[in-house]
Amino acid sequence: MSAVKFIALLLLACVYTSHVSATPRVVASIAPVHSLVASVMRGVAEPELLVSAGSSPHAFALAPSDMRALYDADLIVWVGRPLERFLVKSLHTIGNPGAQVAVAELPGMDLLKLRRDGVESGGGFVESRATRGADPHLWLDPRNARLIVTYVARRLAALDARNAQQYAVNARATIARLNDLDARIERQLAPVRHLPFVVFHDAYQYFERRYGLNTAAVIQSDPEASPGARWILDVREAIETEQVRCVFAEPQLNSALVNTVLEDSGARRGSLDPEGADIASGPEGYFILMQRLADSLHGCLAKP
Repeated sequence: MSAVKFIALLLLACVYTSHVSATPRVVASIAPVHSLVASVMRGVAEPELLVSAGSSPHAFALAPSDMRALYDADLIVWVGRPLERFLVKSLHTIGNPGAQVAVAELPGMDLLKLRRDGVESGGGFVESRATRGADPHLWLDPRNARLIVTYVARRLAALDARNAQQYAVNARATIARLNDLDARIERQLAPVRHLPFVVFHDAYQYFERRYGLNTAAVIQSDPEASPGARWILDVREAIETEQVRCVFAEPQLNSALVNTVLEDSGARRGSLDPEGADIASGPEGYFILMQRLADSLHGCLAKP
């Protein structure tokens, strides 16, 4: 091959590489956030998911390949300190805070405080004396999801002007779908919103508030620690006094505790998953997750 041809091919390769790398490299921490980002990027590129479906962000550890993805990313979208503690030190090490988006800190994000997941004698929760920070499960309110979509679309357009119009079109379509989903779930759950139920851990506060649901107790107040005997007795008492119809387990967590609180109670067993452990990653994931939550709640609570 002549030197002239070699140089020409090299220049062509450089042009091609520059064109390909113009598309932002995006990393999203957990599946629900990844799904919303993927919806905005549909038809342009696919974001990388850090915490794979079925893994818990409470116990996740970064692999070397994860660190490389974070170093190479043009945009990192995560919930924030309350959820992905494993990311805090790594993101500080990487630097470049302008590439990092903690959605819990977005202007206008509607956050709820963490609850001390106790049960009052009259039912309901007792607020923590000291603020323990924000409840990180903010994606379970579609209004917060809309805010994430809007902000991510703007950031992507700033990074990738060539595809800015596509990001805007995708964002509008995603927000329209979120509005439809929100209205549909509200109608679906209206007949059961007053009926008390018990959940495995306190991950559903945003969903409860949005749709007016009635959680009577939580089995495991801390996802990283097992409850004591006194706590389990309090939950069993709440099931009896509140006439709880359903106790919801979670696929990633200890189902033996659910069996313990259900024993001789007459309540039914259901399943809820705030992160979609068995849902394929991608633009549809968020919508499937939210609809499954609504279907599971309605399916169990609506039975006489």
